Amino acid sequence: MPELPVPALFADLLESTILANLATIGPDGAPQVNPIWFLRDGPRILFGVKGDTQKLRNIQRDPRIALSFLSPTDPGHYLELRGEVVEIVPYDDLSFVNLLARKYTGKDATFAKAGEPRFRMTFVPTRWTGQ
Repeated sequence: MPELPVPALFADLLESTILANLATIGPDGAPQVNPIWFLRDGPRILFGVKGDTQKLRNIQRDPRIALSFLSPTDPGHYLELRGEVVEIVPYDDLSFVNLLARKYTGKDATFAKAGEPRFRMTFVPTRWTGQ
């Protein structure tokens, strides 16, 4: 896997509204993969996780993750990033989930309620592969 920076060839994937596939390491060492909404913040990727989920527990125990992005129009165009979640910030308002919802739906989240425990994750990739 090449080291960073990720070439500009993959900017379309990172700026798009495709879902990322988040791979975490489960308690028995097996992978767990979930589709997620994400935001690009320079070299970092931000995403949210609800409280009391296995993916949250996985990341708290082992912050190493992988994210993959697949072009919806060209299945040969993809990107995988590997690295670590370097920051986990709890929040219970709708500020961050609304940022994600606006990117993906164009409006604030209708599925979330204020007061629900959520966590904003900051992922810093260290390696990538793609084509």
